[in-house]
Amino acid sequence: MVLMDESVINQGLDGVVVSDTDICCVDQGKLLYRGYPIEELAHNATFEEVCHLLLFGDLPNKDQLASFKRELFAGHGLPEVVVEAIRGVPKNVPMMDVMRSGVSLAANFYK
Repeated sequence: MVLMDESVINQGLDGVVVSDTDICCVDQGKLLYRGYPIEELAHNATFEEVCHLLLFGDLPNKDQLASFKRELFAGHGLPEVVVEAIRGVPKNVPMMDVMRSGVSLAANFYK
């Protein structure tokens, strides 16, 4: 049995391998999503198109994009009780605290 040398401490994630992925990579200093340079996607694709690319492996055609948007927006919105609770928070409360509490409250309305 080989034990790790306790005197060796890796800095950050140096030497740490989590898993291989086809979703993204850094190739010669360029960030690629499914083979597309991130700059190209930022200038030429919508948020929904990039989501489709990341989830399904390719950029959607017109029909796929319309279907994907319908599915995304079907779960869009918050129950009115959550909206009212957020509106009732004093204006000086940090926004991240408001968001965290709103998400926790909304979780009670979804499976």
